[in-house]
Amino acid sequence: MPEFQFNARDRAMLERLAATDPTRPSKKARRLFNYHLHPRGIKELANPKGIRVASLMGNLLDTLEEGQSSDRLKALHALRDEVFFGPSGGMGKNTARALLSVMKELLREENEQRRLELAHDFHEVLTGKPSIVRSHLKRYHLLEMPEAWNQLTFDHHVHDAHTKGRKSPTHLIMDAWIKGIRKLTVIYYDFIPPEAAEELLRAAGFMEIDVRIGLELLTEHRGKTVSLIWTPRGFSDANDFLQFLERSHVAQFMNQGRIHAQSRSDEVLSVLENFNLKGRLKLNAHYGIELPPLDTNEFKESVGAGQASMLHLSEFIHASVLPLLQTSNPNPIEDLDETEQENQSSSLSPEAQECIQEQHNPRESCTSEQIFEEYLRGTLPLSQKSEEKSPLPSPQKLIKTLETMHPGYRLTLNLTGLRAQKVLELLHVCKGKIHALEIYNHKDWARGLAEEVSHIRSFQHPLNEGNAISLKRAVMTLLDATSDPEDAEALRAVLHDLPTLLRAYANRPLMDRWGSDSTGRSSQLFGMGLAVINTLPRRAQKEVYQGNPSRILPIQIPVKLRKTTTPAFTKKLGTQELGMNEVPDGVEWIPRLYSSHGKGKNNVVSLGWRPTESTVPPSTRHQTKKSLTYQFQYLNTNVKNLFKVLIGFIPAFLTFFLTKDWWVLAYFGAPIWFGITGLRNILQSVIGGDGFRRSPLLTWNTYVNWSRVCDSLLYTGFSVPLLDFLVKQLLLAEGFGITTSTNVLALYGIMALVNGIYISSHNFLRGLPAAAIAGNFFRSILSIPLALAFNAALASILNLLGVPGGELILQKWAAVISKAASDSVAGIIEGSADWAKNIELRKRDYERKLKQLYSSFTNIELLLPETDVVALLKAPKKLSKAIRIENPGLLRSSIYDALDLLYFWYYQPHARTVLKRLVKSMPSDEKLLFLRFQHVLEQQKMICSMFLDGLLGKEFSKAMAFYLNRSKSYLESMDKLLKR
Repeated sequence: MPEFQFNARDRAMLERLAATDPTRPSKKARRLFNYHLHPRGIKELANPKGIRVASLMGNLLDTLEEGQSSDRLKALHALRDEVFFGPSGGMGKNTARALLSVMKELLREENEQRRLELAHDFHEVLTGKPSIVRSHLKRYHLLEMPEAWNQLTFDHHVHDAHTKGRKSPTHLIMDAWIKGIRKLTVIYYDFIPPEAAEELLRAAGFMEIDVRIGLELLTEHRGKTVSLIWTPRGFSDANDFLQFLERSHVAQFMNQGRIHAQSRSDEVLSVLENFNLKGRLKLNAHYGIELPPLDTNEFKESVGAGQASMLHLSEFIHASVLPLLQTSNPNPIEDLDETEQENQSSSLSPEAQECIQEQHNPRESCTSEQIFEEYLRGTLPLSQKSEEKSPLPSPQKLIKTLETMHPGYRLTLNLTGLRAQKVLELLHVCKGKIHALEIYNHKDWARGLAEEVSHIRSFQHPLNEGNAISLKRAVMTLLDATSDPEDAEALRAVLHDLPTLLRAYANRPLMDRWGSDSTGRSSQLFGMGLAVINTLPRRAQKEVYQGNPSRILPIQIPVKLRKTTTPAFTKKLGTQELGMNEVPDGVEWIPRLYSSHGKGKNNVVSLGWRPTESTVPPSTRHQTKKSLTYQFQYLNTNVKNLFKVLIGFIPAFLTFFLTKDWWVLAYFGAPIWFGITGLRNILQSVIGGDGFRRSPLLTWNTYVNWSRVCDSLLYTGFSVPLLDFLVKQLLLAEGFGITTSTNVLALYGIMALVNGIYISSHNFLRGLPAAAIAGNFFRSILSIPLALAFNAALASILNLLGVPGGELILQKWAAVISKAASDSVAGIIEGSADWAKNIELRKRDYERKLKQLYSSFTNIELLLPETDVVALLKAPKKLSKAIRIENPGLLRSSIYDALDLLYFWYYQPHARTVLKRLVKSMPSDEKLLFLRFQHVLEQQKMICSMFLDGLLGKEFSKAMAFYLNRSKSYLESMDKLLKR
């Protein structure tokens, strides 16, 4: 039934995306990147949220090109606002993460049917329903994060496209936020590109991620190449760090690093030449293909702005080989029918089947990692094979150089290729200047570092704890296991100088660093991000331990919970005293700086994932068989809502029709029941949105969420057989003889209790927050007195009218009376909650716009130093003229603010209520500033020109008409508000 699938908005979204390429936005489309415009402001009239998010994200996913970073940063800032301010419900941040994941897949998808499904998914996630949000988080292998955003998530070693990574700095930051990462260290080789640092730091500031920049430097100690990661610290902001890079001695150091980087790139090019001569022939013979010699210039183009590495080369070769494999080596087993395949497979051992599968499916065995191991490692230049990087400074000399550049830094020892003996020796010779060990790295652990880590722990923990006896024993154990005379001599030097080593780490422990070394390229290792499981929501913890234990890493990080509160003042007899009441400021998790001894449960999980046979990437999971689940998932929303109401109505109607002998209840009991629920939901929405004092541009049904109403009707339908038949009739009346005439309190009390359990149960299954579940349970309990009052009132009315058999009538209507009481209480509670939620949303909206408006005013004051701007506000035309001459961009910013405030006033629930409260609380000067400042809307010619020039893109007509029709009356309302 394709005609009943998907919504008009889904198809419209794809049509709009097809009209413009979101990854190559036009100049007018870039206006949508203007983060000065509020996501719930006037641009809602021009572009649906899906189009805005797609345009913004498409720019982020664009390849790393010179001159594009500014657009990516603007897009990220605007995108952040779109997803932070847009989603409704109690899972705002998790909804935003799911939205971004869906949109990323949609932009990359080529199958039109799948794109339509993703457009529908996007709009479904946008509703903010917990069950939908959680299902999409799971689909994209994302763990749910606490909405307080206080989880302990980090990655101390990742790469962007300026080294060997795949993603631009902005793209990297966006993906880190989607994964839920709060702390990130990005590693560069040999030098720090200023343009990369600026983009990275500014992007991290937008997304509130604590980012550090590390520089991996190579040193040489006793003929062994040692890698140290230098992380400068102590900078106030991004500008401070960029100024640090411009210092003469720092710039000179970075220039030397560029020379080293170029030398390493040249070595990679020589590896490519060697591969063309030898490795290529071996690869061709193994796979039976004819791979021609690879072009050096094409390889350089594939590297782009990054530093050429063996990873780039292996991926370049893999990309060249894959098309040849797809057109060769046909699999004869696939040509057999199912019976022959089964017979063929059953006659072979599992090892033989795997061998045949590899032979006939070379694409399965050919990966970039396999190409490196088998065809590149043997062609490395001699200097790289023996790890002789001459000339390289010693660790001590490098540390002296680093200390002259910046006193505040952290130095991390990269454990790649190092034995425990060498690590201890380096700690000793560097005299405490090594602050941390990269104790966990996905790639190192995949190569068997775990055994060395256990030896390193044997002296790290005693060193941190100041335990000289245990430290001595650990050193002696390493000495006994050492056969190399030079290593033994170095360990003896450590043994004789233990007091110096202990003093070096007496006040500052030797910390751990845990990183993924992610580049966004490997399919064999976990991706970016690690999380301490204890700091995640309980649902996510259960998912990790029970549903996906393979993502748990061999790390234990002890944590403790710290709550911060502010003492509150209490009023006593007209005075203020510091009382015991405390206002909570926040809750945060504090980790220990190094892992535990290894006893107990591992508590760190990878936030990245690696594909296996059972976990296929979302982009490849296009359903070909249209199951009933699929049909219902992508059913048109209106049809789905009608279907929900019908499903709920059938059991309700059958219950009344089959159990009631009075025709009124038999035929109209279900409609009455549904009418109570529907009316309650509608009135709750209208009142919660301040619909009775609404804008003239809105109708009452604008405030009603019809999907929410239909969900409520679906579940209320199944409550009829539960409450009216099973509880009231079978259990109470026939089982215990409880009726309205025998024990009215027990009757309504038990029905309310059962109703509360039923409502809480389906709330739990739908994934609603715990507070909502508890509130809906207790609302049924609170309805008991109201049900008794309704019963007494109806009994009095029947008595006054002289209706015989009043008790029998009340017994028949008891379930309906209980339902009416429960929904009345629900309407008051949930209506108040909707009211408070809308008020809070408007406060957020106005607080942001007021902050921007006052910032513009401050800039105007500085722009016109000899002018009394407050006095000039009484003549808006003169003010606009003065600003236009000095700084037209500042005038445009003021217009953006005024247009958004205009839209709030007419379209957003409770905007008028909140604005009146805010204005009432403002000082007189501030009030005059706020209200008069909006008279920039009188500049009709300029504003219309801005619309025509693409302020809101191509679809600006509705917004422009709204401005022309309503700005005058709006300014009159503002003037009246000022007079009051």
